[in-house]
Amino acid sequence: MQSLPNDPANITDACQAIIGQPVWGIHQGHGTALFVEFGDPHLIVREPYKALSNANEKMRRRAAQRQITLSGRWSFLVFPGTWLLQQDGLSIGSDDVQTVERDARLSEFNGQYLETVAFDPAAIELRFTFDLGATMIIGHNPEIDDELLLFTPKGGRTLGLRSDGILTMDIGA
Repeated sequence: MQSLPNDPANITDACQAIIGQPVWGIHQGHGTALFVEFGDPHLIVREPYKALSNANEKMRRRAAQRQITLSGRWSFLVFPGTWLLQQDGLSIGSDDVQTVERDARLSEFNGQYLETVAFDPAAIELRFTFDLGATMIIGHNPEIDDELLLFTPKGGRTLGLRSDGILTMDIGA
């Protein structure tokens, strides 16, 4: 990965393609990981394959299955940073306890169109604003020196924002 100058314009430029795109598929994964999809959905199909000879039974069964995943044209993974979704007095954040009710409330943010993306290098914070009033704020965890956001357009570059505020980019095939 190459490092980019710590300039808000770099992240704004990299996110230009998702401006005006709908957000969907917002869900929390393991721990504080947040998954967010943008743009038209498409299927990713992984065909069955033969597991390695030393694989356990669970791995063999999984390898023998066809896996189908719904994905957006652009995918975000926020981990291990902090995140906060806000709208109409409702706030859901990475520090909140994960419950079924909370997960259902996350889905209320789906279907909005992204209007702006702003990067504050001093706070190491990204702010996304949406057409129906939602805001998504992604920040860093000072205790973890790792990337907190991975933005992967299909077939394009992977943009990372490290917890120290450095932007990274990897050009994909």
